Amino acid sequence: MTTWLASSALNFMRAESRTYQPLETGGILLGWRQREAAVIAAALGPGPNALHGRHLFIPDDRWHTEQVENAFASSGGDLDYLGDWHSHPSGITAMSAQDHLTLVRITRRIGVASMIILAGELAEESPIGSWIGRRARRLFGRVSVEAAELKAVEISELGWPDWQSSAAGPKLTP
Repeated sequence: MTTWLASSALNFMRAESRTYQPLETGGILLGWRQREAAVIAAALGPGPNALHGRHLFIPDDRWHTEQVENAFASSGGDLDYLGDWHSHPSGITAMSAQDHLTLVRITRRIGVASMIILAGELAEESPIGSWIGRRARRLFGRVSVEAAELKAVEISELGWPDWQSSAAGPKLTP
């Protein structure tokens, strides 16, 4: 599976991660699914009540829920929650056991979920990991997790919906 990531979302995640270094941070991914691809059009930050540690990040779930509802409504249903992203400022892009459990939990809730991990010094060339969790159709509760190819693209290459080009656009609070 390929994950298409808007370069503006990637730039936001890198900037947000640098702001919190040496602590972990993260947020949510908004976009849509298109056949066997996830199209991530926007990323949001941790939320005002998130907790950040050297090896731990706990997002502000209430704030994220409000932001997803707002994005979905203001985009006419084009933007939806696709998964989470977070940083490993002093680590690597590999998922920890907790990251894996988080992706499985999200996948059980929404069926197919994405996770992106930014690692290291968060420079332009710093490593980025991308995973997809899928709920098995035949086996109750079973979730598979696999690496996903990540491709950063400009917004215009994503076939961005009409609502984005309007001045109103979705009202997202980064």
